[in-house]
Amino acid sequence: MGALSFVLLSTVLVYTAVIPEESYLICVRRCQLLSVSITTRMPIYLDRIWIVTCTQTISLSSSPTVIIIRLQNPNPSTNRSQNKRAHLNDSHHSNSLFAAGSISDRKFGQPIRIDLRGSAKQFFSSIRSLWELTIADRVLFVFAVKCDMDQLRMIDPNYGVTWMFLPDDQGNPHIVDLTMPNDTNSQERAGSNCNRDVTFYFYRQETKNNPTAFKFINDPAVPLNVSDCFDPSLPTKFVIHGWRNSINSAVCQQVKNAYLKRQDVNVFVVDWSPLASDTFYFRSASATRDVGRHVGGLIDRLVAERDLDLNSVHIIGHSLGAHTSGFAGSSVRSGKVARISGLDPALPGFTDSAPDSRLDPSDARFVDVIHTCAGMLGSDAKLGHVDFWPNGGRANQPGCGGMNDFTGACSHGRSYEYYSESVNAPENFMAYPCGNENTYKNKQCRTAPVPMGDGTPVESRGNHYLETNPEPRFGRGLER
Repeated sequence: MGALSFVLLSTVLVYTAVIPEESYLICVRRCQLLSVSITTRMPIYLDRIWIVTCTQTISLSSSPTVIIIRLQNPNPSTNRSQNKRAHLNDSHHSNSLFAAGSISDRKFGQPIRIDLRGSAKQFFSSIRSLWELTIADRVLFVFAVKCDMDQLRMIDPNYGVTWMFLPDDQGNPHIVDLTMPNDTNSQERAGSNCNRDVTFYFYRQETKNNPTAFKFINDPAVPLNVSDCFDPSLPTKFVIHGWRNSINSAVCQQVKNAYLKRQDVNVFVVDWSPLASDTFYFRSASATRDVGRHVGGLIDRLVAERDLDLNSVHIIGHSLGAHTSGFAGSSVRSGKVARISGLDPALPGFTDSAPDSRLDPSDARFVDVIHTCAGMLGSDAKLGHVDFWPNGGRANQPGCGGMNDFTGACSHGRSYEYYSESVNAPENFMAYPCGNENTYKNKQCRTAPVPMGDGTPVESRGNHYLETNPEPRFGRGLER
C-alpha cells in the first residue's frame, strides 16, 4: 500500500504523493493530516483516536456516523512529480468533500457524497463506539493533526470547552469530555477515595531502585506509616503527576532520578492515577483539590511527628499535578512550604479559575512556573512569582510536532524534561527577564539572566524568556 505524506488544508495545498486508488481519508479542515499504512488480518481494537478506512469490505457491529473526505488521486498516467501539489480550487471541491453517513458492510469503491451533519464532537464520540473492527484486507489508518486550538474552534466552537484531545503518559490521544458529569457529588467521592486511591512512594539514594510504597490515612488516630529512612535534615521533594499518568510515568521518574543523581534527598512521588484517569476530565480536575489536601495533610503530620522543616519542602507538579501542588501548599496548616514548581500547569478545567482554585503565588513562599504548551494543554496565564516561557512557551517546542504529536504531548512534556535537566545543569537554561516575547526576540532585554528550573533564585520575579535545543542537551546556556 502506498504512503501518504501529509495534507495541510489551511494553505489549500495537498501533498498527494502516492495514494492508493479508492482510498478515503478522515480529515479535519484547516489542520494537518498524516497517515500510516498498515496491513493486517487481525481484529483492531480502538482505544485512541485512530480513524479507519478500507479499500475492501469493512464489517461493523453497528452503523456509526462518520465524517470523511475523499482526496483526489494523482493521475497514474502522468508524472507523479508533476502531481505532488494540487490546489484545492472550486473544481476540486466537488471531489474533495466533507461527508457524513452510516456505513455497514459496504465497499468503499465510490465517493460518499452526503452533506455534513453533526459536530466534530458527535463524530469523535461516535468513533469511540468502534471498539472492534473485522478487517478483510488492507487498512489505512489516519488521524487528524491539530494545528492549534483556535483552528479547531473554527470547526467546532465547543473544542476546548466541552471536549478535546488529551494525551496520556505515552502521548496516546484520548477524547475527553470537559462537561460536568451527572453525578454532582464527584468532588465528595474523590475526597473520600484519597485514602484508598493515593499511594506515596518514598525514595532516598540508597533505596532509589526499591522505594517504600505506603498509604496515608489522614486521621491522627492512625499511625503515620512513613519509612524509617526519612531524614528530616535532608531536603524533601514531592513529585506529582498529571492526567493519565502514574508512578511509572516519565515525569515522576525523570524528576526523581535527577535529584537522586545529584544528592541524597527525601523524595515522595505521589501516585494518584486511579483519580487522574477519568474520561470525564472534570472529575480528575476536581480531584486535584482533594489530592492536594491529602498531600498537605501528610506534610503536616511529618512536621508534627517526624520533625520535617517546611523550609526544606519543595513540591514539583506537572499539568494537573501543578494545580494539585498548589492545593497541597495552600492546605498546609503548620506554615508555608518553601517552594512549588509548576511544570506547564494544565489549562483545561482551569481557564477562568480564581487564584484560590488553581496554582498561584500565595501557595508557597516561592512559586516558579515553566510554560511549554501554553494555550493548548498548558495555561497561558502568569501563575507564579516568576514564569518562564522557553521558545515563547507554546507548541510546538523545538523537536516536537509531526505525526505522533497532534495533541501537543511532546511540548507539554518538555516542561519536565527541561526541569529534570536543570537539576544537574542549572547553567544550561539561562533566561532573560523581559516584558514580552517580542522584546526578547528583538534583544531589548538581554541583562540580568537567571537559571530556569531547579536553580532559579527565590527572589526572581516576572516573565523570563529563553530558547532551547530540539533534543538533549536541551539547554543552550547563556546566549547574548
